Amino acid sequence: MSRCVFCNYALPDDRDLVGARCTRCHESLYEPPSRYARPVRPDEPSCSTHPQMQSVGICGRCSLHVCETCRTRWGGRVLCMACVEKAIEEAEATPAMARAGRYQAGASASFVAIGWGLAILGVVLFTIARLTKGENAPTLALNGIILAAVGVLPAAIGVGQAVAALRGQTEWQTTAWAGLVLGGVYVGLMIGLGTMGLWQGG
Repeated sequence: MSRCVFCNYALPDDRDLVGARCTRCHESLYEPPSRYARPVRPDEPSCSTHPQMQSVGICGRCSLHVCETCRTRWGGRVLCMACVEKAIEEAEATPAMARAGRYQAGASASFVAIGWGLAILGVVLFTIARLTKGENAPTLALNGIILAAVGVLPAAIGVGQAVAALRGQTEWQTTAWAGLVLGGVYVGLMIGLGTMGLWQGG
């Protein structure tokens, strides 16, 4: 089932029932032609679907010439009607959705990297405290534990961003999966260590 690119409303499969506008947000699903197609002149490109008509541009998806009758706008791009139908059937992401997916995948990697960075810094402080055993050792050890615990928050945010990116079928699948796995491992590890500490302390 296709969906409106503006409000994500589920559209009927019968295109005759949908019409030119979404039934919920009333945004235009197809851009009607502003003028009639003009017959092609000598030495001018012609429409790939209507060879007798003048081309007014190329489709942003298949790069074929389109006339005024074939041209429409979908997801911010000028497309031919055949490509609009294919994009709807395949649930192809619009440029805005693709940008959002890339942002979410990048944010996932960034937040997870921050979480692991805090964890590494915490381990370093804790190790220094165990090796030095000086007056500042307890403080260093406590700061290390706090940093590792605080790292759970950005790691969890990274996991959420990764899930959102994967649900949106982002092009950055590898980045999103890496953020999901590494963030999930970190959150799970900290929960396990925290549970073990509480159990031993009790």
